[in-house]
Amino acid sequence: MRRAIKSLVYILVAIVMLASSLTFGASAADNTESAKTFESFDGLKVLFFGDSITAATVDNTGWPGRIAKKYNFRACENLAVPGAIVLPAGNNVMAQVRGARTKHKDADIIILHGGTNDAWQGIPMGAMTEGFDPKAFDKTTFAGGLEYTLYYTKGFFPNAAVGYIVNFRFREAPSNLEAMEPYVDLTIQILEKWDVPYADLYHNETLEKRLKVGTHFRDDINVHPNAKGYDIITPFITKWMENTFIKKAEVTTVPETTLPETTVPDTTVPDTTVAPAEGGCGAITAIAVIPCVATLVAVLGRKRDKE
Repeated sequence: MRRAIKSLVYILVAIVMLASSLTFGASAADNTESAKTFESFDGLKVLFFGDSITAATVDNTGWPGRIAKKYNFRACENLAVPGAIVLPAGNNVMAQVRGARTKHKDADIIILHGGTNDAWQGIPMGAMTEGFDPKAFDKTTFAGGLEYTLYYTKGFFPNAAVGYIVNFRFREAPSNLEAMEPYVDLTIQILEKWDVPYADLYHNETLEKRLKVGTHFRDDINVHPNAKGYDIITPFITKWMENTFIKKAEVTTVPETTLPETTVPDTTVPDTTVAPAEGGCGAITAIAVIPCVATLVAVLGRKRDKE
């Protein structure tokens, strides 16, 4: 008996040690619930990661700066780097996330953005994996790089809400950017797998109509918005952020107003000529009586046999 107890203790200890060794992986893979919500943006710390469109190097404000002016954040850091790709090689979004994990570990909300430069460079798209094991991510592809980035962002910032901005549609831009819809569709597929909320600017027809080629861009390839362009784009992001990260007010049910009862004279003439419908109360009563009668007959029969 003692040997059995000792063996059981050893097994439990081994299980605990194994679980502790997998703590990071579990926290990253299991943190796939919908974004956590807050009472308001007051006092929160928000981080933005991405490429030149997020960085807004010419405008120097972009949507992160405009969003920071709108809300009473404790801090709002734009850590995006021009030219960044999602593929975890060279200048990439994952490097930005990794570089911020110590200084900004107290972040409340993290907003990722990317994919434009991957499409521009023709990086292989790859495919989404079935599970959440980082060993299965093909980091030579866009899909593997995105899953890798989401996995470690959640792992580095387990207490933060994570969101993603899917870039707006390009028109009259370089051909590889006009044809980047497959990258967008794959991005959305992966974000939904990881339960990461996203602002889908790409399929937003209202935004597409408002963004005018040339007028709202600072370059002749219609990729980087100018100040007017960011003014148009930002409200779509702020609305998404409010709907995603701020708790919805509870809807209170308004009590119904009880009206005084009024007596309405009954003018219905009773119809005595219509026979009761089949299967009505009479039928139910008859059905209920049948078992009782059968039981009574059986009892009387047994009594008579005894006599």
